[in-house]
Amino acid sequence: MSIPKTQAAIYCSFSTPTPNNSPAMEAQRLPLLNFAKSSGFDDVVEYIDNGEIGFTLDAPALKQLTNDIYMGKFKKVFVIDATRIGKFGIGNPAVLEWIEKVNALGVEIISTDMGILNAQSCAQALHIKSVLFRNSLFADPDIDILLSIDLDSLDQSESINDAIRGWLNANGHRWDYDQDGQLRASIGGVWGYPNHVGNGDIEWLPIAPDNA
Repeated sequence: MSIPKTQAAIYCSFSTPTPNNSPAMEAQRLPLLNFAKSSGFDDVVEYIDNGEIGFTLDAPALKQLTNDIYMGKFKKVFVIDATRIGKFGIGNPAVLEWIEKVNALGVEIISTDMGILNAQSCAQALHIKSVLFRNSLFADPDIDILLSIDLDSLDQSESINDAIRGWLNANGHRWDYDQDGQLRASIGGVWGYPNHVGNGDIEWLPIAPDNA
């Protein structure tokens, strides 16, 4: 018999070790607690991975949360956004697979950033990010942001280009380096340069159709 679904869970994660009860930790934890309680859940279980956000979703607290979900303990799990579940968020196939499996158990993943996380909402978000460059080419010249990177999710050894390459790989886009050593990619049949313009926003600078 499954455990009654009377509880909700919150999941927090930090890419670098963060002191307990520090402003950085509470900035993620408290909004989730308040969100869960305002949704009618007084009994909220907290799962925190401190210094561990993995591409393969093997962080210990996330694994424990997953086991407890399979035991039927929760019907809702609250997270800040998908990058807290795994690096690159919905751009990471492992994160998408985890969300789909949890949803199949009748559990909702609620993000304070995106709302309900499910196959449809994630696919829509990925589609929007993947085609924004077309808006800059053919429709609205003021829209030219390809994707936004959560800079706090990067390990100290990672660069912006590491994150961009991870996103490109996760979404099946070709990339290489030009003769000057600059990262370039082919997205939707167009070669261009992803360029960090600040705050994790990556603009798209198209250069030529991909005829290769």
